[in-house]
Amino acid sequence: MSRTNGVKDWLSACPFLDDLEAIDINQLSPALKALGVYKQPTKTVTELIDGSVIVKEIYYLLFRQPAQLAQERISNEEYMEKIEGWVDDQNWAESFPQIDARVYEVEAVNTFYMSGRGEDNATYQLSIAITYERKPKS
Repeated sequence: MSRTNGVKDWLSACPFLDDLEAIDINQLSPALKALGVYKQPTKTVTELIDGSVIVKEIYYLLFRQPAQLAQERISNEEYMEKIEGWVDDQNWAESFPQIDARVYEVEAVNTFYMSGRGEDNATYQLSIAITYERKPKS
């Protein structure tokens, strides 16, 4: 399984995402309530003495939410704050995505913001970082 798919599966456990119509990878569904998980094209790699590496990858999450009315936009702010809090809670509980390496940390690295607006919906973005260790191949 890809790391991006591991992040998607991990996010699927978030109780605040139960109302989404679609969760996809590298695509944001046209559905009114949708989430797209995208991997950033850069990563930080620190090599350790034993040859293993600590890798920090950034994923950005795009959420499509209704936003025509002021109350919808206010609700979206509260919704996104809950998701940020959930990510923090998972880090403290050491409940990490299942990927092909040992994960050390998951964190929200950028607070959410409205990145686009349509006639009756808006796109919000939240960035998270996954830090993990990859061992050298023997």
